Amino acid sequence: MYLGTVSYLLLLLIKVLFVVFVIGLVAGIVVWIRNNLFTEEDVKTIKSAFTTTKVVENKELCATCTKELNSEWKVCPHCGTEKEIKNV
Repeated sequence: MYLGTVSYLLLLLIKVLFVVFVIGLVAGIVVWIRNNLFTEEDVKTIKSAFTTTKVVENKELCATCTKELNSEWKVCPHCGTEKEIKNV
């Protein structure tokens, strides 16, 4: 009975070590790819593709309904209000 328990524990240890080896191998491959395959600019581009924040520069809002307007529009498509002309 003692021999069966030892062999069972050894097989369990081998399985655990194999799983740890596979996880370490995958992590090593990911780190290698990140360090050698992509430039820092590529990594930033990839990260920005998965972020949900929307960066809007020079955002124009309708004075009536406060919805976002395209800079090329002359009239708000949501409420029909003409866009105010700003003299600079």
